[in-house]
Amino acid sequence: AEVAGEILSDPTRKLVVHCHMGANRGPSAAFTALLVNGMSPTEALTAIRTARPIASMLYSFDAVQWFGRSTGLDQASIDALFDEVYDWHVANPLDLGWVISNIGNRYAA
Repeated sequence: AEVAGEILSDPTRKLVVHCHMGANRGPSAAFTALLVNGMSPTEALTAIRTARPIASMLYSFDAVQWFGRSTGLDQASIDALFDEVYDWHVANPLDLGWVISNIGNRYAA
């Protein structure tokens, strides 16, 4: 997250976060980088899902808790961030069959 912050602090640079299928680990890491760089959880999740419709970001729950602890937030604030992530996932579900069938095609890009 610190290296991502350094890269993203320069608007002329780009950061690529990657995992094998681009559905969970990579998008969750990108979510963490966006949080560290000042985006709200809802903004970050929405931006990633817009760019990568198959992104499930299941590690976003762990990431938001790590972010809260690492920035010194109290437990109530961490719980509020977690609830924001949870509510976003409930409002923006993914159909697992659709995700699996679209990995590697034009919808996954």
